Amino acid sequence: MYDYPAFQWPRTNGIEQMADSDWESQAIDQKGAILTQLSKFWFSLLQSEIPDLQTHFISLGMPPALQQRVPPVMVSQLQRRSMVVKRLKVFPIESIVRGYITGSAWSSYQKDGTVCGIKLGQNLRESEQLPEPLWTPSTKAGLGGKDENISPAEGTN
Repeated sequence: MYDYPAFQWPRTNGIEQMADSDWESQAIDQKGAILTQLSKFWFSLLQSEIPDLQTHFISLGMPPALQQRVPPVMVSQLQRRSMVVKRLKVFPIESIVRGYITGSAWSSYQKDGTVCGIKLGQNLRESEQLPEPLWTPSTKAGLGGKDENISPAEGTN
């Protein structure tokens, strides 16, 4: 993420990383461009469904003033991976809705039969579909840190 106040553009964000603790995403070609387009889709859909919703999204692509400062060979690579966004206060919660008992949820369930403090039925099998979707929030750790699962009550406080 780069801040360019001199150009009067709030921020430009190049998406290339993805939370991949539950699966491997390194082999996805054009991952950053795909994630940028997916983000744009969801920001637009949510804003059309919830008109008062404010997101940080302004536009796709790099601001023209920034394009002039980047080597031309990189502009085409970064253009599809970039978006201009507003600087907002970070809400350090990741919202995860699970339909299946897998990944860190499976590990937690094996230890004590719960996921994020939610007691689940007995004898579930790994990757089994849950009876209903389960909201399992986690903290968003800083650079180099590890997210931690928290209860839904902690996620709403």
